Amino acid sequence: MSSFDVSIYESFLSDFDRVDFSKLRSIATLHTLPPGTVLFEQGEMNSYVSFVVTGAFECLVDGQRTYSLNPGNFIAEAGLHAGSMYKGGVKTSGTVKAREKCTILSFKRSELVEVREG
Repeated sequence: MSSFDVSIYESFLSDFDRVDFSKLRSIATLHTLPPGTVLFEQGEMNSYVSFVVTGAFECLVDGQRTYSLNPGNFIAEAGLHAGSMYKGGVKTSGTVKAREKCTILSFKRSELVEVREG
């Protein structure tokens, strides 16, 4: 694992087995987002689960801020516990927008299912 991956693993995901973490990391895409970037809008279909590495997001429902997402949080409609087996998109219940420069790992739901079944 790279030093970046070791940092993510040790800071947030050390409950995962290292092999399982490596499998997850192999299907993840790293994104750096400038402040104000909208990850997705309320009512859109979203086929990704993301993980906040750095920065903070605000979540809005009907234009009202409802909560924040910070490093170590997953961004996933239906949640990982209930929605990780959906291979396609899930209709989003709110808008997620970067409050500052953010780094995320994104996973296609279909690939998460394959890794989980694998």
